[in-house]
Amino acid sequence: MRILGISNPESGCGYHRVVNPLAFMEGTRYITNNPTSEIMEQGWDIILFNRTSPFDDYWQTAKNITGAKVVMDMDDDWVLPPGHVNYYEYAALQPRIEENLRSADLVTCTHERLAARCREFNDNVVIVPNALPFGKGQYNEERLPSESLRLFWAGGISHINDIELLRNPMKRIKNIPGISCTIGGYNSGNVFSRVQWDKMVSAFTCGLQIPGSVLHSLPVDQYMNHFIHGDVMLLPLEESRWHSMKSNLKLLEAGAKRMPVIVSKVDPYIDYDPPVFYVERQGDWFEYVNHFSRNRDAVNLWGDKLHEWAKQFDLLKVNEIRKECYSQLLTLLTGSIPDGNFTKSAVS
Repeated sequence: MRILGISNPESGCGYHRVVNPLAFMEGTRYITNNPTSEIMEQGWDIILFNRTSPFDDYWQTAKNITGAKVVMDMDDDWVLPPGHVNYYEYAALQPRIEENLRSADLVTCTHERLAARCREFNDNVVIVPNALPFGKGQYNEERLPSESLRLFWAGGISHINDIELLRNPMKRIKNIPGISCTIGGYNSGNVFSRVQWDKMVSAFTCGLQIPGSVLHSLPVDQYMNHFIHGDVMLLPLEESRWHSMKSNLKLLEAGAKRMPVIVSKVDPYIDYDPPVFYVERQGDWFEYVNHFSRNRDAVNLWGDKLHEWAKQFDLLKVNEIRKECYSQLLTLLTGSIPDGNFTKSAVS
């Protein structure tokens, strides 16, 4: 199976939904963000992309040149709530994304909530959850030792409202002995980004009253190096329809590093019943951090439990779903893709 993957090298979505899956899949793969005529004419079975691509204005021409079927991947909703830092950017992209959904031969996405959204535009939708190549490359189990209990979070400025959920809890948490904070992803590339990040750092560290580290952003193939500086992940998330369309990828990343997670009890972090500590009221952040501070053995215990749970989303296993639905797409002349949706038994 010859697959042409389209991905921007700086895109985290492209990395997890195009680059990494193809890197661990047998067959001929080629990743580019600038498909030349020479590349297109080499003959491909599948063109795979996430959300948008350079072909968006001339898909039929691209199909004619390559002879390929088009697989569009979606890992998130494309209609953002007002106030989101990327709201206007995605509002401009909405017609393009929705036309891609209509034009694709197959759409893959991360879970049923998002699948239902995609089926408004395309009948051929298969659920392929996010997954990681556990134990390989940056997804090893390395974590550096520390005398303090390092509370950890990493991400981007799109989560500024989520991090604000921690501002008041951190005013109590800062009084727990032996606590430090590690926040990863800091980007001061422009004034807007720096201002947003400074607000996030302030919320997470109680105005820098809690000691710790602010780690600058890393390339997508190195970002897990942030995680080696943490012990317990704090994962605040506002409850909203928009957030419910996200995936449980952060839990998988923490599981790869055997790091326990304290998390808002909202979708998508409820899916598949993960062994985490759910926050249902603001006081829970303090109670759970205090628990881990007083019971350091619990860090290893619950980190191990999350690791074992997360391994059901091993990329090599989940890739079997990808290969099956791609193969069916290439062999069926008419009709919809048969039900190939992810279940626990499918990858056990």
